[in-house]
Amino acid sequence: MEAFTRHGVVAIIHCGQLEGPASRCHPHPHPPVPIMAWNPIPEGACVLSSSPGTPGRPGVPPTPMPARVTRWAVRVPLLLVVAFAVYVVLSSFFIVPTDSEAILETMGGRRIDVVGPGLHFKVPVIQQAYIYPSLRAQRTEVGYRTVRSGEPNRPAEYADRPEEALMLTGDENIVWAEAAIQWRISDVLLFHKNVEDSAGTVRKAAEAVLRKASASGISTPS
Repeated sequence: MEAFTRHGVVAIIHCGQLEGPASRCHPHPHPPVPIMAWNPIPEGACVLSSSPGTPGRPGVPPTPMPARVTRWAVRVPLLLVVAFAVYVVLSSFFIVPTDSEAILETMGGRRIDVVGPGLHFKVPVIQQAYIYPSLRAQRTEVGYRTVRSGEPNRPAEYADRPEEALMLTGDENIVWAEAAIQWRISDVLLFHKNVEDSAGTVRKAAEAVLRKASASGISTPS
C-alpha cells in the first residue's frame, strides 16, 4: 500500500495482494468502477480506492461520529427540558398592583375568582388572570387627547379630535365641545363580563351625553 498527495488530497493506493472492485492489480469477473482514479490509467496500474472499509474488504475505515455532535445530541434535549421548566415557573405566578384587582378564570370561565393586590399563583394553561385598575380613578378624554403632560418648564400638548368635538345644537348651529371624564370600576366582576373596550365605552357614552345636551340647549359645565 502506497500513499501520495495530489492537489492537497492524500490518496491511498492498493496494490499487490489486494483484491476488490476498487483494484485493477488482479483480474476480476466484473469490470471495476473506481470512485477516484487518475486518467489515463496504464495497463496493469493500480486504481485509487475511497470505498469505506468493511470486514474482509480493503478501503478507508469509516470515520467515527465527532465528539461535538455527540455532546450536542445530549445537550439539546436537556436545554429543551430546562426551557420548558422555566416557562412553567414564570407563567405560574402573577402580580396584581396595589391599585388593581384581578379576575382568575379556571377552565375558560367555569370558575371565576376575584383576587386583590399581591403575588398570586395560577396553573398554566388551565387558569388565566385578567388585571383591572379598579381601585383608582381613570380618565377618559372626549374631543381631544393629551399628547404630553405639562412640566414645570414645558407646557402640556394636546391634539384635537374634530369627529368627537363638533356637535350640532338645537337651533342648528355647530359647536365645539370637549370633556374629560373621571370614572372608576365599582364591580370588577360585572366589568369583566360585560365590558371589552373600557375607554371606548366610556368615551361613546360621554359623547352621547354631550350631543344630547347640545341638541336640547342644556349648558354643561366646562
